[in-house]
Amino acid sequence: MEYSKFRSWGAADSIGDQLTVVTTSPKYLELKGSYNYFCYTKSWTAKYQGVYKRDKSRERVEYMAQLKNNAIDEALSEFGNTEYIVVIEAYYVSQPGLRRLIEDYFQHGYWRDSILGASTWFYDRSRIVRRTAFYDGWSCPEYRDYQSLRPPSLIAGIVRVSSVGSCIIFPRNVWIRGARFEVPHDFPEGCHYNHFCIASGMPVYLDMNAKLWQTSKNNPDIPDNRPWKKRLQTSLGVRKRIKCYMSTHS
Repeated sequence: MEYSKFRSWGAADSIGDQLTVVTTSPKYLELKGSYNYFCYTKSWTAKYQGVYKRDKSRERVEYMAQLKNNAIDEALSEFGNTEYIVVIEAYYVSQPGLRRLIEDYFQHGYWRDSILGASTWFYDRSRIVRRTAFYDGWSCPEYRDYQSLRPPSLIAGIVRVSSVGSCIIFPRNVWIRGARFEVPHDFPEGCHYNHFCIASGMPVYLDMNAKLWQTSKNNPDIPDNRPWKKRLQTSLGVRKRIKCYMSTHS
């Protein structure tokens, strides 16, 4: 194919060519592993080529949803033996959390009738004490504001949720039955991942063991190591208290 590059790795794992990893990217990305891999590079416009665009407009969600739908359709056309599909955002492709997600999905029996999603995290360095914070709260509202002082290794387990995003694995029959990525009815409360999970009719789980990370180096929305004075102000809620005082005394 002219734009969408793909390749099939050797069946080093027991699942072999029954699993296909799908991503979308303006340029082809390599991925090391032992499963089918399909990187969809068509239809990208300059407006949306920034990896960390935080644009939550309906237009962008419709655009990203259609990219995923097209990518999966073409991937299934190339890899006809596919029984399980992984959809992963491009900036997580090289992270080890992908492999852990696949292992947990098959080792713990979720492959029978469920959708399993990796958990996305970042280190919140805006305060004196660093916190481990959940990132993709849009697609997984149960953890929208979740933060913990515990080290990442102690945040573990697999939990039932309403939807998951960023990196998910599901059976092919979900696609055959017609579930697609679309803008949800309650937009902007949810995104295309929320719609897909609901439309699947399957139980949805979040894998805290399979962690994917955002960093301030590549994502301007992630708090970096701020000066000590600013971190202290954030920890004490100085700005918030000043705004509250001004609003009550104006």
